[in-house]
Amino acid sequence: MSLHENLRKYRCEVLKEGQAEMALRLNVSQPTISKYESGDSNITVDMLKNIKVAYHIPDDLLIDWLLDEQTSHYDAGLLREKVSQLEDQEINQLLEDYPELKKNLLYFTYLSEQDRDKKVAGINEIFKVLKSWK
Repeated sequence: MSLHENLRKYRCEVLKEGQAEMALRLNVSQPTISKYESGDSNITVDMLKNIKVAYHIPDDLLIDWLLDEQTSHYDAGLLREKVSQLEDQEINQLLEDYPELKKNLLYFTYLSEQDRDKKVAGINEIFKVLKSWK
């Protein structure tokens, strides 16, 4: 399987995310992700580094893909769990780096479930707008 096929499979099976979400993570357009995954566009070394970080691809797995070696079947569930742990670490680091953010998030724990749902929905709408800004 080629690199671009492996990237698509990993995104779908391990990350369970669409191309649009990965485009946001990589600060590129969704059509760019589509071209990478279809093999219609070459991936630069710098972009491959960014993809490795954004996708949380283990070193040994990426090396197998680059060498076009038959990768032993990976357990998508185990990799998904590892990615989740890494993302949790990133979030915890973000909360450490920005204590005001942590304080604001703690505010939601004091609300009723109904009020919390409304406010979180509003925050999610704000994030959609922020993500669309480039």
